[in-house]
Amino acid sequence: MNKLKIYTTLLTLLVTTPIWAAEGEAQVTSAFDWTIENIVMIMGCTVVLSALYLMWTATKVIWRAQTANQFESQGLSHEAAVSKAKKGSFLSYIYQQMDGGVSLEKETDILLNHNYDGIQELDNNLPPWWVGMFYSTIVFAFLYIGIYHFSDIGKLQIAEYEQEVIEAEIAIAAYNAAQKAEKAANLSADNVTQLTVTDRLAAGQANFKSYCVACHGMLGEGIENLGQNVTDKYWIHGGGVKNIFRTISEGVPGKPMVAWKDAISAEEIQELASYIMTLEGTDPPNARPPEGEIYEEGATSEIPKAGETEVGKE
Repeated sequence: MNKLKIYTTLLTLLVTTPIWAAEGEAQVTSAFDWTIENIVMIMGCTVVLSALYLMWTATKVIWRAQTANQFESQGLSHEAAVSKAKKGSFLSYIYQQMDGGVSLEKETDILLNHNYDGIQELDNNLPPWWVGMFYSTIVFAFLYIGIYHFSDIGKLQIAEYEQEVIEAEIAIAAYNAAQKAEKAANLSADNVTQLTVTDRLAAGQANFKSYCVACHGMLGEGIENLGQNVTDKYWIHGGGVKNIFRTISEGVPGKPMVAWKDAISAEEIQELASYIMTLEGTDPPNARPPEGEIYEEGATSEIPKAGETEVGKE
């Protein structure tokens, strides 16, 4: 009964292990699927293991009966012969039957009538360990074919490759998102660069229409007493993407130019500043006269602090 429990436990492990493996895979991998193929595969494994167990048990019973008869023929009682037969090792008996090697003195008895350049062949049994490995490969081959070609439990190399590609794409996307978030968190007027990507500039244009046209006009031409013309080369607080970024982010104290850093993200300010850079030289109608100084690349401009005043407008 104890051995039966052991065999039942092994059978359960064999059936459920693929399920655990499937549930333990990456999120993109679905759990074990109870398809017809998988059910048939499990039933087949159950039948094969049951048949092997029955064959093993029947063979062992026959061997013990033969061994008990041999002991009885040697003068033991039936009970003693049966008891002694049960104490014998069936596996040791099988090993002895497989191990047909003979000593060097008796090799002449098993010589075959084969002679190749003086080399003669012995009619000897193969080593038991080799025979066991050979039959194990046969069993493994059937299990492999069933699992990988007739069920959804195992995956062939192409399926594993496709799965790894999906996992790699997810990992790359997560890495890029983390890098983008880190870059956005560290973005400032000191390290900002001008954008040239079309979709980012389009986003900057959309934000310009949402936040800037009330003071600077739809085309950046500027509105009297509110915002300066941002299409020429003259700037009150400095041109270039860094100065424009700083002005939008920090605002100008005492002027209508408010600080936008708490209303929009640093990335949106970068897009907005980059779009404003593209307006230079567009010469819109009704543009305000130039104000401030011609900006030279590399120059910086201080934004007035709270309480300070400045002639002109932002």
